[in-house]
Amino acid sequence: MVGTQLGRYRVLEQIGAGGMGVVYRAHDDRLDRIVAIKVLPTGSLSDAVARRRFQKEALALSKLNHPNIATLYDFETQAGADLLVMEEVAGVSLETRLAAGALKEGEVIRLGQQLAEALAAAHQSGILHRDLKPANLRLTQDGRLKVLDFGLASTLHPRSESKSTASISDFGPTAGTLAYMAPEQLSGDEPDLRSDIYSAGTVLFEISTGHHRLKTRAGRRWWPMCCTRQRRRRAHRSPGFHQSWTASSASAWRRILMTATNRRASWR
Repeated sequence: MVGTQLGRYRVLEQIGAGGMGVVYRAHDDRLDRIVAIKVLPTGSLSDAVARRRFQKEALALSKLNHPNIATLYDFETQAGADLLVMEEVAGVSLETRLAAGALKEGEVIRLGQQLAEALAAAHQSGILHRDLKPANLRLTQDGRLKVLDFGLASTLHPRSESKSTASISDFGPTAGTLAYMAPEQLSGDEPDLRSDIYSAGTVLFEISTGHHRLKTRAGRRWWPMCCTRQRRRRAHRSPGFHQSWTASSASAWRRILMTATNRRASWR
Protein backbone atom coordinates (compact mmCIF):
# COMPACT_ATOMS: atom_id res chain seq x y z
CA MET A 1 0.00 0.00 0.00
CA VAL A 2 2.85 2.40 0.78
CA GLY A 3 3.76 4.38 -2.32
CA THR A 4 0.44 3.78 -4.06
CA GLN A 5 -1.98 6.45 -5.23
CA LEU A 6 -5.56 6.20 -3.99
CA GLY A 7 -7.40 8.83 -5.97
CA ARG A 8 -6.08 12.19 -4.80
CA TYR A 9 -4.22 10.60 -1.87
CA ARG A 10 -0.59 9.43 -2.12
CA VAL A 11 0.20 6.90 0.62
CA LEU A 12 3.47 7.74 2.39
CA GLU A 13 3.84 5.34 5.33
CA GLN A 14 1.94 3.08 7.71
CA ILE A 15 1.48 4.65 11.13
CA GLY A 16 -0.90 2.23 12.85
CA ALA A 17 -2.86 -1.00 12.59
CA GLY A 18 -5.61 -2.82 14.43
CA GLY A 19 -8.57 -5.09 14.01
CA MET A 20 -10.71 -2.24 12.70
CA GLY A 21 -8.28 -1.02 10.03
CA VAL A 22 -4.79 0.00 8.98
CA VAL A 23 -3.86 3.68 9.24
CA TYR A 24 -1.50 5.39 6.79
CA ARG A 25 0.02 8.82 6.57
CA ALA A 26 -0.79 10.24 3.14
CA HIS A 27 -0.59 13.41 1.08
CA ASP A 28 -3.70 15.04 -0.30
CA ASP A 29 -2.50 16.16 -3.73
CA ARG A 30 -5.53 18.38 -4.32
CA LEU A 31 -5.33 20.41 -1.12
CA ASP A 32 -1.58 19.92 -0.54
CA ARG A 33 -1.88 18.69 3.04
CA ILE A 34 -0.93 15.66 5.10
CA VAL A 35 -3.81 13.44 6.21
CA ALA A 36 -4.35 10.10 7.93
CA ILE A 37 -6.13 7.40 5.93
CA LYS A 38 -7.76 4.43 7.59
CA VAL A 39 -8.25 1.40 5.32
CA LEU A 40 -10.05 -1.85 6.08
CA PRO A 41 -7.51 -4.62 6.75
CA THR A 42 -6.75 -7.16 4.05
CA GLY A 43 -9.46 -9.80 3.83
CA SER A 44 -12.20 -7.59 5.23
CA LEU A 45 -13.43 -6.03 2.01
CA SER A 46 -15.74 -8.95 1.30
CA ASP A 47 -17.03 -9.02 4.87
CA ALA A 48 -20.36 -7.20 4.91
CA VAL A 49 -20.29 -6.77 8.69
CA ALA A 50 -16.78 -5.26 8.63
CA ARG A 51 -17.76 -2.82 5.92
CA ARG A 52 -20.90 -1.88 7.81
CA ARG A 53 -18.82 -1.18 10.91
CA PHE A 54 -16.44 0.94 8.85
CA GLN A 55 -19.33 2.95 7.46
CA LYS A 56 -20.73 3.37 10.98
CA GLU A 57 -17.43 4.91 12.06
CA ALA A 58 -17.61 7.36 9.16
CA LEU A 59 -21.19 8.30 10.04
CA ALA A 60 -20.29 8.71 13.71
CA LEU A 61 -17.33 10.96 12.98
CA SER A 62 -19.32 13.00 10.47
CA LYS A 63 -21.65 14.09 13.30
CA LEU A 64 -18.83 15.30 15.52
CA ASN A 65 -17.05 18.62 15.41
CA HIS A 66 -14.98 19.14 18.53
CA PRO A 67 -11.36 20.23 19.15
CA ASN A 68 -10.70 17.07 21.18
CA ILE A 69 -12.02 14.62 18.56
CA ALA A 70 -10.15 13.78 15.37
CA THR A 71 -11.82 15.46 12.39
CA LEU A 72 -13.19 13.42 9.50
CA TYR A 73 -12.39 14.88 6.07
CA ASP A 74 -13.81 12.31 3.69
CA PHE A 75 -15.16 8.79 3.24
CA GLU A 76 -14.83 7.13 -0.13
CA THR A 77 -13.87 4.00 -2.04
CA GLN A 78 -10.71 3.90 -4.16
CA ALA A 79 -9.24 0.89 -5.97
CA GLY A 80 -11.77 -1.34 -4.23
CA ALA A 81 -10.77 -0.12 -0.77
CA ASP A 82 -12.96 1.79 1.66
CA LEU A 83 -11.13 4.83 3.03
CA LEU A 84 -11.67 7.07 6.04
CA VAL A 85 -9.71 10.27 5.52
CA MET A 86 -9.02 12.16 8.74
CA GLU A 87 -6.79 14.87 10.10
CA GLU A 88 -3.31 13.68 10.93
CA VAL A 89 -2.85 14.07 14.68
CA ALA A 90 0.87 14.61 15.15
CA GLY A 91 2.16 13.62 18.55
CA VAL A 92 2.18 10.48 20.70
CA SER A 93 -0.49 8.18 22.04
CA LEU A 94 -1.37 8.36 25.70
CA GLU A 95 -0.23 4.73 25.88
CA THR A 96 3.27 5.78 24.78
CA ARG A 97 3.28 8.72 27.17
CA LEU A 98 2.43 6.38 30.07
CA ALA A 99 5.69 4.51 29.55
CA ALA A 100 7.33 7.40 31.44
CA GLY A 101 5.03 6.90 34.43
CA ALA A 102 2.25 8.86 36.11
CA LEU A 103 1.43 12.35 34.91
CA LYS A 104 1.63 15.44 37.11
CA GLU A 105 -1.47 16.85 38.77
CA GLY A 106 -1.93 19.78 36.39
CA GLU A 107 -1.60 17.62 33.29
CA VAL A 108 -3.99 14.96 34.62
CA ILE A 109 -6.66 17.55 35.42
CA ARG A 110 -6.22 19.27 32.06
CA LEU A 111 -6.42 16.05 30.06
CA GLY A 112 -9.30 14.79 32.19
CA GLN A 113 -11.28 17.92 31.42
CA GLN A 114 -10.60 17.60 27.71
CA LEU A 115 -11.61 13.93 27.69
CA ALA A 116 -14.82 14.77 29.55
CA GLU A 117 -15.64 17.54 27.07
CA ALA A 118 -15.01 15.25 24.10
CA LEU A 119 -17.24 12.54 25.58
CA ALA A 120 -19.97 15.06 26.35
CA ALA A 121 -19.92 16.25 22.74
CA ALA A 122 -20.10 12.67 21.41
CA HIS A 123 -22.93 11.71 23.77
CA GLN A 124 -24.88 14.86 22.94
CA SER A 125 -24.62 13.84 19.28
CA GLY A 126 -25.94 10.38 20.17
CA ILE A 127 -22.61 8.57 19.79
CA LEU A 128 -21.15 6.03 22.25
CA HIS A 129 -17.42 5.42 21.71
CA ARG A 130 -17.21 1.99 23.44
CA ASP A 131 -13.43 1.59 23.15
CA LEU A 132 -11.79 4.32 25.20
CA LYS A 133 -8.24 3.37 26.17
CA PRO A 134 -4.80 5.03 26.16
CA ALA A 135 -3.99 3.68 22.68
CA ASN A 136 -7.03 5.51 21.26
CA LEU A 137 -6.15 8.84 22.87
CA ARG A 138 -3.45 10.98 21.34
CA LEU A 139 -1.52 13.95 22.70
CA THR A 140 -0.71 16.63 20.14
CA GLN A 141 2.54 18.54 20.13
CA ASP A 142 0.84 21.48 21.89
CA GLY A 143 -0.57 19.22 24.62
CA ARG A 144 -4.12 18.82 23.37
CA LEU A 145 -5.86 15.46 23.81
CA LYS A 146 -7.58 13.94 20.76
CA VAL A 147 -10.01 11.02 20.85
CA LEU A 148 -9.41 8.60 17.96
CA ASP A 149 -10.84 5.38 16.58
CA PHE A 150 -14.63 5.34 16.59
CA GLY A 151 -14.58 1.93 14.90
CA LEU A 152 -16.77 0.36 17.61
CA ALA A 153 -19.00 3.40 18.09
CA SER A 154 -22.73 2.86 18.50
CA THR A 155 -25.73 5.12 18.17
CA LEU A 156 -27.53 5.91 21.39
CA HIS A 157 -31.29 5.40 21.35
CA PRO A 158 -33.35 6.93 24.19
CA ARG A 159 -35.07 4.31 26.33
CA SER A 160 -36.38 6.81 28.86
CA GLU A 161 -35.73 10.36 29.96
CA SER A 162 -33.01 9.19 32.32
CA LYS A 163 -31.22 6.57 30.27
CA SER A 164 -30.06 5.97 26.71
CA THR A 165 -28.86 2.64 25.39
CA ALA A 166 -26.73 1.81 22.37
CA SER A 167 -27.68 -0.04 19.24
CA ILE A 168 -25.37 -3.07 19.33
CA SER A 169 -26.67 -5.22 16.49
CA ASP A 170 -23.38 -5.20 14.59
CA PHE A 171 -20.96 -5.54 17.48
CA GLY A 172 -22.50 -7.32 20.44
CA PRO A 173 -22.31 -5.88 23.95
CA THR A 174 -18.79 -7.13 24.67
CA ALA A 175 -17.06 -5.43 21.73
CA GLY A 176 -14.15 -3.35 22.94
CA THR A 177 -11.01 -3.80 25.04
CA LEU A 178 -11.59 -6.02 28.07
CA ALA A 179 -9.30 -4.14 30.46
CA TYR A 180 -11.29 -0.93 29.98
CA MET A 181 -14.81 -2.35 29.69
CA ALA A 182 -17.54 -1.51 32.15
CA PRO A 183 -18.92 -4.42 34.22
CA GLU A 184 -22.29 -4.27 32.46
CA GLN A 185 -20.57 -4.81 29.12
CA LEU A 186 -18.64 -7.77 30.47
CA SER A 187 -21.94 -9.19 31.73
CA GLY A 188 -23.46 -8.95 28.26
CA ASP A 189 -25.84 -6.09 29.08
CA GLU A 190 -26.47 -3.20 26.74
CA PRO A 191 -23.96 -0.36 27.17
CA ASP A 192 -24.98 3.24 27.61
CA LEU A 193 -23.17 6.53 28.10
CA ARG A 194 -22.18 5.45 31.63
CA SER A 195 -20.13 2.66 30.06
CA ASP A 196 -17.96 5.31 28.39
CA ILE A 197 -17.70 7.11 31.73
CA TYR A 198 -16.37 3.92 33.33
CA SER A 199 -13.77 3.48 30.58
CA ALA A 200 -12.74 7.13 30.87
CA GLY A 201 -12.39 6.75 34.63
CA THR A 202 -10.17 3.73 34.14
CA VAL A 203 -7.95 5.70 31.77
CA LEU A 204 -7.76 8.64 34.18
CA PHE A 205 -6.82 6.31 37.03
CA GLU A 206 -4.00 4.97 34.88
CA ILE A 207 -2.55 8.36 33.98
CA SER A 208 -2.85 9.46 37.61
CA THR A 209 -0.91 6.49 39.00
CA GLY A 210 1.07 5.15 36.05
CA HIS A 211 -0.64 1.76 36.38
CA HIS A 212 -3.88 0.14 35.29
CA ARG A 213 -6.21 -0.29 38.26
CA LEU A 214 -6.33 -4.06 38.04
CA LYS A 215 -2.59 -4.57 37.54
CA THR A 216 -1.55 -3.43 41.01
CA ARG A 217 -2.37 -4.92 44.41
CA ALA A 218 -3.63 -1.57 45.69
CA GLY A 219 -5.72 -1.04 42.58
CA ARG A 220 -7.34 -4.48 42.87
CA ARG A 221 -8.07 -3.81 46.53
CA TRP A 222 -9.51 -0.38 45.75
CA TRP A 223 -11.80 -1.54 42.91
CA PRO A 224 -14.18 -3.81 44.88
CA MET A 225 -14.62 -1.03 47.44
CA CYS A 226 -16.63 0.84 44.84
CA CYS A 227 -19.41 -1.74 45.09
CA THR A 228 -21.34 -0.36 48.05
CA ARG A 229 -21.57 2.91 49.94
CA GLN A 230 -20.29 1.24 53.10
CA ARG A 231 -17.19 -0.09 51.42
CA ARG A 232 -16.70 3.15 49.52
CA ARG A 233 -16.47 5.02 52.83
CA ARG A 234 -13.57 2.75 53.80
CA ALA A 235 -11.75 3.29 50.49
CA HIS A 236 -9.58 6.06 51.87
CA ARG A 237 -6.40 4.71 50.31
CA SER A 238 -5.48 4.63 46.65
CA PRO A 239 -2.40 3.74 44.62
CA GLY A 240 0.11 6.57 44.74
CA PHE A 241 -0.47 9.61 42.57
CA HIS A 242 2.46 11.66 41.29
CA GLN A 243 4.21 13.59 44.07
CA SER A 244 3.00 16.86 42.57
CA TRP A 245 -0.53 16.24 43.96
CA THR A 246 -1.57 18.12 47.07
CA ALA A 247 -3.42 16.13 49.74
CA SER A 248 -6.71 17.97 49.21
CA SER A 249 -6.57 17.69 45.42
CA ALA A 250 -5.70 14.00 45.57
CA SER A 251 -8.62 13.33 47.91
CA ALA A 252 -11.10 15.13 45.63
CA TRP A 253 -9.70 13.45 42.52
CA ARG A 254 -9.87 10.04 44.17
CA ARG A 255 -13.58 10.55 44.84
CA ILE A 256 -14.14 11.47 41.18
CA LEU A 257 -12.33 8.35 40.00
CA MET A 258 -14.21 6.12 42.41
CA THR A 259 -17.52 7.50 41.19
CA ALA A 260 -16.61 7.13 37.51
CA THR A 261 -15.43 3.54 37.96
CA ASN A 262 -18.18 2.37 40.27
CA ARG A 263 -19.25 -1.16 39.35
CA ARG A 264 -22.87 -0.07 39.54
CA ALA A 265 -23.77 2.07 36.53
CA SER A 266 -26.52 3.84 38.49
CA TRP A 267 -23.90 5.28 40.87
CA ARG A 268 -21.64 6.76 38.19
